[in-house]
Amino acid sequence: MKSRECGECGECCFALDVDVDGGSKMTECPHFCGGCTIYEDRPKSCADWNCLWITGDAPKSQRPDRTKIIFWLPDLDTAARWSNRLVMAAETMEAAHRMPSTEKYIRKLQRAGNSVMVIHVDGGRTLYVQREFLARVIVDSKKNGVVPSVSANKITFTAEQADKIWQEQEGGSTA
Repeated sequence: MKSRECGECGECCFALDVDVDGGSKMTECPHFCGGCTIYEDRPKSCADWNCLWITGDAPKSQRPDRTKIIFWLPDLDTAARWSNRLVMAAETMEAAHRMPSTEKYIRKLQRAGNSVMVIHVDGGRTLYVQREFLARVIVDSKKNGVVPSVSANKITFTAEQADKIWQEQEGGSTA
C-alpha cells in the first residue's frame, strides 16, 4: 500500500501520549496548528508512529480526523502476546467505533485474522477477539477480579475494569 501524508489530520496529536521532550508525556501536543509545526524535527515517538491510515493499510474512509478513531499496530511485546494479530484503536469521540464505515473496517480486520482493541474516550475498552483468544481473555480477566460484558466475539470492559487489568498487567501500557 502507498503511504499517505498526515496533512491537516493530526488526530493522534490530540488523542495519544506524545513524548515531546524526551521524558514527559502529554495528551494534546502544543506543536499542532493545522499541521505539525515541528514535523522535520519531531520527536522519535512521533516519527516512529505507525498510524494505519498513514501507512496506507487502512482505507481512505478511515482518515482519523474524519472518523474520530485512530488505528495502529501495538509495540512488539504486546503484538507477541497476541500472536502478532492485534490492531489497536483509540476513539477521540464517544462511540466512534460504532460508525458504519468503522464497524465495516473492524469486521474486515477480523476476517483477516486480527483481534481489535478499541480504547474508548472514557478509558473503557472493547475487544473484538478471534475465537482462539476469547476464553483466555475471559479467564485472565476473572483472575484479576474483573467480569467483563461478553457478546459473541466482543468483550467490553468499563474504564475501571480496564484500568485494573491493563495497569497491573503492563505497567500502564495501552495493550
